[in-house]
Amino acid sequence: MDNSLQQSQAPHEPDAITFYNHLARITAQMQTAAEQANWEDTLMYGQQYIQEVELLRSKKVKLVMKQEHRETCSRLLRDILRNDAAVRDAVSPEMKRLSLLLATRSKQKKMMQTYQGIQRQAR
Repeated sequence: MDNSLQQSQAPHEPDAITFYNHLARITAQMQTAAEQANWEDTLMYGQQYIQEVELLRSKKVKLVMKQEHRETCSRLLRDILRNDAAVRDAVSPEMKRLSLLLATRSKQKKMMQTYQGIQRQAR
């Protein structure tokens, strides 16, 4: 599902509040999915977020920033960062668990290779 703001707002330029609201919605959905350990949706929302940020970075989307909207945009950016931090907090224990599993698997593989080498030498 492509929920790109660029497509939904084309051909005119979105204002900054619209764009940051869109990013805040994506990160809030990503946070909810991560807190529910729904890793598929977390990844999907993360990919949507990256696409939107890349559009902004590549300057394919030019934001119209009105002076009176700066405080609202600032609040939305803080919300986005807070959502991102919450996602990282939710994902962190799972990443540690995965890292331990991979380390254990790697040790098991090395032990098996060593054991198989000893068996061949004994023959």
